[in-house]
Amino acid sequence: MKEAEEKRQSKDKKQKKPDNFNFIGGKRNTTSFRYVCAIEAIEGSDEVQVVGLKSMNDLKQDFSRIEYDKSFVKIDQIAGLLPVPMIKNKGTRIFYHFDKKIPVFEV
Repeated sequence: MKEAEEKRQSKDKKQKKPDNFNFIGGKRNTTSFRYVCAIEAIEGSDEVQVVGLKSMNDLKQDFSRIEYDKSFVKIDQIAGLLPVPMIKNKGTRIFYHFDKKIPVFEV
């Protein structure tokens, strides 16, 4: 039992590092949502500051950082750690490209 708790805490610490890309899930009223975000700062032991990323294509592989979409989320809303994306430039815009489709449901 203690070993399982230590693994969970280790996973939580890995997911809370700034600049990690995370998959956030939750429910707003009766609608479930899932979106990609990047951690900007750790606020205490149960909350992180994130900035949202918006999918830029139907394949849900390219995402753009939305600077005005910053919020605080509870650790238990982090559904998982995403792989490090490739950074792509298109003109003056920066995109984050994931090798696989990310199953987002952006509200």
